[in-house]
Amino acid sequence: MITVYRELQARRWHAEELQPLCAKLGEENTGKTLVAVTALEQVGLIAAVEKGGAKYLELVPAQGKKNLADAPVLKCLEGM
Repeated sequence: MITVYRELQARRWHAEELQPLCAKLGEENTGKTLVAVTALEQVGLIAAVEKGGAKYLELVPAQGKKNLADAPVLKCLEGM
């Protein structure tokens, strides 16, 4: 989760094509990367923002603390 957040902090990634992000973080971690992106989006820490006809993942200015455990995707996986 932290690695994905820091990577999104370091540069812009296309929201609709996450393969390069997954490749950079290791193909063996693709599932974890996708879950992390989904969880970060669900709790409002990142958002897909359209710029120049393309959507990019960007950090959302934090308004108070966010609890990643509240992300529905993590709750679902926890129940498995």
